[in-house]
Amino acid sequence: MTDEEKELLKLLKPDKISFICCTLGLLGPPLNLVIDLIDKNTDRLVLEICLSVFTSLFLVYLWRDFKEQNAIYKEVKLSMKQENTIE
Repeated sequence: MTDEEKELLKLLKPDKISFICCTLGLLGPPLNLVIDLIDKNTDRLVLEICLSVFTSLFLVYLWRDFKEQNAIYKEVKLSMKQENTIE
């Protein structure tokens, strides 16, 4: 594998740390909603439900995008390996 191919693979590889950090940050509103429901604190229930739905949808989009990026990375890596073994 050439240096350019290695650099391309490095750029295509999704960063798992950033996805995990975003996930942990976006889990705040749903977890806060659960804690408030357990404590029977319903002062801000509508706001917490709206934020929980929004962040949950964003989490689904985030992880779907991560899986797509990971699939592209694996596909490119496999095709580069096959090209190097043929030559």
